[in-house]
Amino acid sequence: MAVWGGTGDDYGHVAYVEDVNGDVITISEANYTWENPPYPCYDVEVGASFYNGTKDLDMNSLINRYPYGFLGFIYLYEIPAFPQAAVDRGKDGVYFIGEDCRISLENDTADDCTLYIYRAPEGDEPGDSDYTPYLTLDLSSGEYTLTHTEPGYYCCGYEINKYGYVYQSLWTQWRVSPEIPVCIHKWGQWGITKIPGCEEPGYRMRECSECGEREFETISPSGHRWGEPAYQWNEHDMTVTATSTCRYDISHIVTETVGYTSEIIRDADYDTPGMMRLTSYGFSDPLFTVQTKEEEIPPLEGAARFSLSDVSGTWGRQVSVYLSASSDMKVSDISLGELQFDTVALEFLGFAEFGDTVFQSVQGASGFSGENASAEISFEDPVKLDGILCALVFRIKDGSASGDHAVAMTAQAMAGDRTFDTYFSSGNITVTDFVPGDIDCDGSVSINDVIALLQHMIFPDVYMLNYAGTTDLNNDGGSDINDVVALLQYSIFPEIYDIFS
Repeated sequence: MAVWGGTGDDYGHVAYVEDVNGDVITISEANYTWENPPYPCYDVEVGASFYNGTKDLDMNSLINRYPYGFLGFIYLYEIPAFPQAAVDRGKDGVYFIGEDCRISLENDTADDCTLYIYRAPEGDEPGDSDYTPYLTLDLSSGEYTLTHTEPGYYCCGYEINKYGYVYQSLWTQWRVSPEIPVCIHKWGQWGITKIPGCEEPGYRMRECSECGEREFETISPSGHRWGEPAYQWNEHDMTVTATSTCRYDISHIVTETVGYTSEIIRDADYDTPGMMRLTSYGFSDPLFTVQTKEEEIPPLEGAARFSLSDVSGTWGRQVSVYLSASSDMKVSDISLGELQFDTVALEFLGFAEFGDTVFQSVQGASGFSGENASAEISFEDPVKLDGILCALVFRIKDGSASGDHAVAMTAQAMAGDRTFDTYFSSGNITVTDFVPGDIDCDGSVSINDVIALLQHMIFPDVYMLNYAGTTDLNNDGGSDINDVVALLQYSIFPEIYDIFS
C-alpha cells in the first residue's frame, strides 16, 4: 500500500500497489465520503476523474501525487527483497587489535549495493555524529574480512538504489580494544550439554573460571544396544518375523521377516498325536538366528461302529441278540445304555457272553432293569474293537404278536478323556407263530423234536425246554414215553395222527 499524509491527524490517502515493473508503479485507488456511512464511492466530478481507477506512475509522480507528503509503503503480502547483512561481532561485541571481523552481505536483488564501514575513536560511547567513513566497498554480495589495526568503535551500513529511490541502512556496532589479554585458563569440570544418542552425537562443555571462555567437545554416538530378539510365527503366510528394540531408545526397532519350512517327524494316527518341526530360513541381520519349533499334530479323527444281530423265536423261548463292534482306534472304555425294545412282547434278562477273545478285562455290567439297562466295559490296555462284545438275553413272552420287534441302544467309545464318534445299527427279534410239537422251537416238527422230548423225559435237569405248549401230547393227563411215541407218529404221518397242543 502507498501511504500519503494529510493536513491533520485524522485522515490521509492510500492506494493499492498492483504491480511494479522497472520504474513504473501501477496503483489502484478510490475515495470515500465521510458524511454518509457506509461510505459510498466518492462521485464528485473531480474526485471521480483524479482519484478513482488504475494509474501507471514513476516514483517521483507517486511521491508528488498528493500534496501533503508521501509517507512510504505498507507491505501487505510479499515483502520486496532487500540486502541482508551480518557481522561476526566477536565476544560480546569486543575485538582486540589484530583480530579479524567477518562481514557478510547477501543481496538477492538486481540492484547494486554499496557497503560502508564507519569508525569513531576510542573513548566514551560515541553518538551517531562521532562516526566518520572508514571504508567503502562496492559489494553487491559476498563476504569481507576486516583486520582491525586501530582501536575504536565501528559500525556497518549499506546504500542501495531501488525503484529509483535510495535506501540506506545502518546497523551493528562493535568495539576494538587496544589490549591483548592473555589468560591462563582454569578449566572447570566437563559438563554434558547434549547426551549422545544411538545415532546422534552428543556434546560436552567446560568453562574457564578466569575469563569465562568455553570449550566444547563432541561425544561420539553410543551405538545401539539391542535387546533380546522376539520371534513371531505367522502360519497364515508361513513366515517368521524377528524384532529387537534398542535398550537405549525404544523408538529404534529393527525387524526382519523370512519364510520357514515344515517337516513331519512323526505321523499321527487314530490313537496318538504326530509331531511337526518348523525351521525358519536364515536372517540377513546377524542379530537374529535361525529358529525352530515343534508342533503337535492332532490324532486322526476315528469312529466306533456298533450293531445288534437279528434272531427269531417263539413264545416262551430265550433268545440272544449279539452286540458287535469295530473301531479305527484303540478304545479303553465303552458305555452301553438307553436300551429300547417292545416290553409287551419281550422281557430283558441281562447281558452275557462277553467276548473273552476280544477283551483283556471285563469289569462287569450293571443296571439290568428293563429299558434302562446299561453296562460299563473297560480294558486293562486299550484295544481296537473287532468282534462280538456281548449278548443281550431276552425271553419272548407268551401270546406275543408274531413279526419283527426292534431292539436298539446307545454306545459311547472312549480312550482316556477322548470320546469318539459312534454309529449304531439296531437289531430285530422275530417272533414266529406257535407250532404244536415243535419241541426245539425251530419252526417245524421233525425227528429232532422227538429226540429233544425224549432227552427231556429221561434227564429233565440237563435238557430243559423252551417249548411254549404242553408235553402231554396224547392228552392222557401225564408226560411220559407215550407222548414221545405220539410225537414220533405225528412227525411221520401228520395227516393220520394228531397231537394235543
